Amino acid sequence: MRVLAFFAAKQGVPSNVSYVSSSIRSTFNISVENFDIESYEGKTACSTYGVSSFPAFVAVANSGMILQKWQGGSAPTMDELRYYIERNN
Repeated sequence: MRVLAFFAAKQGVPSNVSYVSSSIRSTFNISVENFDIESYEGKTACSTYGVSSFPAFVAVANSGMILQKWQGGSAPTMDELRYYIERNN
């Protein structure tokens, strides 16, 4: 499973993105993939994953299927992520 984070880099990394990314890395040994929404890669990823409100997190199965999105400042809890990890790894 992959976890993606979307935010505007020019505004700095929001504290909830930093905190959640660090928690995911230490709890599950999964690195969060960061996307600057104003870069070409970020715009492409936003389109691919249907992200329209920021900051955002997206849980993606190894197959590429979107498992869950958290947008507009909401962030996944570790229990929510554990649920998706246990069912998709």
